[in-house]
Amino acid sequence: MVVRVKEKEKKSEREREEERGEESRRKGGMHACSVVAASVCFLQVMRRRGRGYSAQELAPLRAALAELTSAIRAATAPAEPHPDLYPTVMCIPGFTREELLVALSYLVDGRGRGAAFLAMSEPHRALWIKHILAKQEI
Repeated sequence: MVVRVKEKEKKSEREREEERGEESRRKGGMHACSVVAASVCFLQVMRRRGRGYSAQELAPLRAALAELTSAIRAATAPAEPHPDLYPTVMCIPGFTREELLVALSYLVDGRGRGAAFLAMSEPHRALWIKHILAKQEI
């Protein structure tokens, strides 16, 4: 009976570990951060013990840092603006060329702004540009 209880505890521990693994895989980017944090902790413990590091010990840290670097680059890469954004903005009547260029610059800076602007109707686009120019103090 005691053996069965221990087997159930082991199964539940395994299930919890599997759930944690699935959760960390779902989070994606957080996985790289947790690996880096664990590697840094490992290095701190080794430094306190006065031990040198072999290439094998540093390999997981290098891999985690490479993964984290690629994730950061992918998240911060400049997005290509929609090809119809420039002609659409520059054809709006009632504004100077300078004002339209300021609005275009604002639209290109935000990833979703350009798509939202293109989805608007013509009168809403003009109102939106007036609003943005007021915020930009132009």
